[in-house]
Amino acid sequence: MMERIGMDGAAAVRPITSALAPRAAVRPALRRLAAVAVGFAGGWAMLYGALLPFGLGLTLGASEDCFAACAAGAALAVLLRGTELRGVCLLCALGAAVAVRWVWPKRFGPGAAAGCGALLLSALCFLPAGGRELVLFSGADALLAGAVGWA
Repeated sequence: MMERIGMDGAAAVRPITSALAPRAAVRPALRRLAAVAVGFAGGWAMLYGALLPFGLGLTLGASEDCFAACAAGAALAVLLRGTELRGVCLLCALGAAVAVRWVWPKRFGPGAAAGCGALLLSALCFLPAGGRELVLFSGADALLAGAVGWA
């Protein structure tokens, strides 16, 4: 839509964007705030009281402008939940996924490999302390997070 502005017979045409400018400035901030909330909900959620992959999965599947905010929300939820060694493994996985997604934007494979690989490797590091159960749950978390992120 265009409007004509003129004085003394001179006509100038400019687009009507002054009403949309505040909305365009606020929209990215609201989108990132929503990503933090979704990441927090995903980081807090558990599947059958055992699997915790939703924060990582949502971080892997989030758009390029929101994945870091989603990871921040998921990390906050994991820290507040206090899931001991599994929480440490998930925090390592979130950090690896965000770092690789920053380096290689718009590519799912490297981010998923880094996040899920970091989850498994950190579980293997805690093998003496957490036993085989931590490795098995982390493997299941990695598979489910990859599936959630891809979907």
